[in-house]
Amino acid sequence: MMESTTLDRLDRALLRAVQRDARQNLQQLADACATSPSSATRRLQRLEREGVITGYRAQVDPAKLGLSQDIFVELSLTSQDQASMESFEQAIKQVQQVQSCWLMAGDFDYLIHVLAANPRDYERLHRQLSELPHVMRLKSSFALRRLMDRDISGD
Repeated sequence: MMESTTLDRLDRALLRAVQRDARQNLQQLADACATSPSSATRRLQRLEREGVITGYRAQVDPAKLGLSQDIFVELSLTSQDQASMESFEQAIKQVQQVQSCWLMAGDFDYLIHVLAANPRDYERLHRQLSELPHVMRLKSSFALRRLMDRDISGD
């Protein structure tokens, strides 16, 4: 298990500010955290070096790209042996409409978040998922709307 990083009040404020808008310049980030730009720079570099900040990216609205349906798929494999799981995990990484895939403990093996344009698009994607190595069962749940998506500040 990885050791957690100790964060103080300024680190948490900096994380909140950079998650809200990573395109802010150092002066804006420093102002948002009530610190100096040099302090903000040192803290950002430390948070990056320690792996607290793992990268920066743009948030894209999937609906603007014609992918308006979020679907969560519970997927079970025929076997949970290492070879089956590794084979499946390599194959799922090649499916472009998969947004995230989580190995789970419980009634199913993986929880997969996919995006689809419409039911017909999901039907095609469902077939593609069912043909991946060692897939035994799929159970799909269509999201109605996203209620929230919280930033992480270590509080």
